[in-house]
Amino acid sequence: MTDCEGLGPAQWILVYDRGEVTPWNPTGPAAASFDLLDFYEERDKCIRENRLFEDPQFPACDRAIYYYEKPNVDIVWKRPGDIVKNPQLIVDNHSRFDVRQGKVGDCWFLAAVANLTLYDQLFFRVVPPDQSFTEKYAGIFHFQFWRYGIWVDVVVDDLLPTVDGELYSMHSAEKNEFWSALLEKAYAKMYGSYEHLVGGTTEEALEDFTGGLTENIYYRMVNYEGGEEMLVRIRNPWGHFEYTGEWSDGDNERWNKVSADQKRSMLIEKEDGEFWMSLKIFMRAFESLSVCNLTAEVMDEIYEMTGKRFSMDRRHMWREVR
Repeated sequence: MTDCEGLGPAQWILVYDRGEVTPWNPTGPAAASFDLLDFYEERDKCIRENRLFEDPQFPACDRAIYYYEKPNVDIVWKRPGDIVKNPQLIVDNHSRFDVRQGKVGDCWFLAAVANLTLYDQLFFRVVPPDQSFTEKYAGIFHFQFWRYGIWVDVVVDDLLPTVDGELYSMHSAEKNEFWSALLEKAYAKMYGSYEHLVGGTTEEALEDFTGGLTENIYYRMVNYEGGEEMLVRIRNPWGHFEYTGEWSDGDNERWNKVSADQKRSMLIEKEDGEFWMSLKIFMRAFESLSVCNLTAEVMDEIYEMTGKRFSMDRRHMWREVR
């Protein structure tokens, strides 16, 4: 690691409009020396000058990794093309299994990213599809977050921290897929460093990804008699280590008593960090639940930018009033 001075192919065609997005403005003592970075201007400039982009606001150095505690490993910054052959932003399609934790203690952030992949409309709002490692590649990428009431565009280079040739940061199961690692870098830039992502709440990241409102629901125990067994599906943000009790992947006693069709549609018997649990056990094991509420206005804006519309019932959505 080196020290430095200041820091401050989906299967359908996606219509993407840049919309009203503000280039992210870094804060802090060193911010005054930086100009706002426009992704398209910087990319075109690098292409004209036949060079790869290096981010002056978030340089590849020690202070991008930590602000307090230096990791006890040797970190080398590499571009994806120096790590693997044929790097891609997205392989086949994005999914929650593309999100695997690195050495940064930000499992709360990973949980939100995994949820983001479940909705194409939200995913491509945060990860603009107008970038790749092939067409107009210049070592520069951008991601968009909801910040203090506006969407901001955070530009980063693709120099990523590695240890012994492996990514130090968040990564995908596919070795040549890099959207999740670059997304985490952009988020770390917005908050100051990778270490600033250690410890947080999933609802914070969900708000940053959607512009929605989050709330915590705390459970009260109620009497329940009769009825069907209610299950909830849970994902460990680490992507491995699973619950082994009632209704877990290995609970053949219970799963063998449901219909073959239902078992086939629900049960995935592999160590992927995702499992089922009965609601009564879930309520004993967890004390709160985070919910991100999406307003109709947010959905309309996403539709205008991506061309994809949610199929939600608008009568049950929050509305924004100022």
